[in-house]
Amino acid sequence: MRRLSLSCAITALICGSASATLIGDFEYTGLPGGSAPEESWNGTGRAYTATNFGSVNPSNGNRLAVIRNDNRTTNGSAPVAANTLETATNATDLTTFENTFRVSGGAENAGSGVSATFTADANNIILFDWYFVTREDTGNGFGTTFNDFAYVTITGGGSVTPILLADGNNSINSGAAGTAGLAAVSTGSQGAGNVDGGTFENGTGWQTASFQLGTAGTYTISFGVLNVGDNSQAWPSALLIDNVNVVPEPGSIVAVLGLITLVLLGRLRKVRLSAHKEQTPQGVIDVAHL
Repeated sequence: MRRLSLSCAITALICGSASATLIGDFEYTGLPGGSAPEESWNGTGRAYTATNFGSVNPSNGNRLAVIRNDNRTTNGSAPVAANTLETATNATDLTTFENTFRVSGGAENAGSGVSATFTADANNIILFDWYFVTREDTGNGFGTTFNDFAYVTITGGGSVTPILLADGNNSINSGAAGTAGLAAVSTGSQGAGNVDGGTFENGTGWQTASFQLGTAGTYTISFGVLNVGDNSQAWPSALLIDNVNVVPEPGSIVAVLGLITLVLLGRLRKVRLSAHKEQTPQGVIDVAHL
């Protein structure tokens, strides 16, 4: 019984400390898709799930989340005004948000977003895959006036952290907070093509971003994509999201594995000593241990 209890304890340590918690795989239709935690995403504006987005396939599984800023109603509702989006995605004052990253452009017009709430332990890490596609870029000769951008906000622990993912002109301040997930938009090589009447010529390719949380508690993660300088169907942008997970910090996994190693080494030493005693005849001196 003791061995069984020890085995169960080790299993619990591994499963409890080293496993990922799925927040969003989007393997369902509609937002929200159901009652399970990974299905509880809410969409604002033109947000939906799909098996692909033009030539872009999911990074994991069979479906992905699509967030678009082009003013159509196919697959979801039309995009919403910037002030509605900032409320839904906890991006307070998108003008200030944009200036935080020194992303130049015209006035913010309309966009869409998705959000989900989850619980996490202290120092957990949230991981997600993202892909920004756009027709707005310097290659089209628009300068910085029509600089659509995509972002994520993480709300919890008494604060809101805004993280810029990408913008159409790549005018990114590398010193801004939370820029670890940034990738350049590749002109003409990683776009999605024509999707439901919108042309998305350029893109970043699939990227994986991570953010370490602080205290244990309840958090909300929100993604958004915003149309800047115009509200035209002809020059759209979209943000694709997939494979959102919360994982323990690497140090906690190492600590658990270290504990398991010590337990197993102790058990092995005990087994060896027991076997050695059984093989040593009574009255014979074991010179190896003098």
